[in-house]
Amino acid sequence: MKLSYLASKKGFTSMYQLSRKAKVGVSTLSEIENGKRMYIRLSTAIKIAHALNVSVEQINLCIGDAVEDENKKNYY
Repeated sequence: MKLSYLASKKGFTSMYQLSRKAKVGVSTLSEIENGKRMYIRLSTAIKIAHALNVSVEQINLCIGDAVEDENKKNYY
């Protein structure tokens, strides 16, 4: 599941809105969304999870899915 999909399900209309709520940079969210960041700090995952009212595990799943998608894109 993509981070943007999860955010939209929670009522966010843009990653900018999420970044403001989570107090995380838009570039960080973009890198997570696009599979450019394989790892993030626990504190960052917690901020995003709190902003979305989901578990940190769900954020980690979003990261894993994005990285997997990016790897597939680069492989083919």
